[in-house]
Amino acid sequence: HLIKHDSTNPVPGYLGHYVAIGSDDDDGSLLEETNSSFEKKRKKEKVAVIGIKGTSTFEDLLTDMCANSVEYTLDRPFYKGGSNKLRCHEGVYISSQRLVADLLPMVKNLLIP
Repeated sequence: HLIKHDSTNPVPGYLGHYVAIGSDDDDGSLLEETNSSFEKKRKKEKVAVIGIKGTSTFEDLLTDMCANSVEYTLDRPFYKGGSNKLRCHEGVYISSQRLVADLLPMVKNLLIP
């Protein structure tokens, strides 16, 4: 189900995007052992899909051309044994930070009970 579609007026640093939410509507049952017997329990899964528009306008190109790299510190390493610091394209970093600030409250509200 499409929840949000933001084609965004061409503004450097802002990303056109969409958010769709779905849930597992098939049987999705799992066998769970309780007191030496098996009971069928339904586990419903919710899924969020966030799609981000790529470069298609002059304003997008301006964001892409902001080619400085910035260092970013993750809360935890991206993979086991890896560093929690990484460098990324400044334009992508700024745009993604704005997108996270915009979408995180909505996605949490929809997915977290």
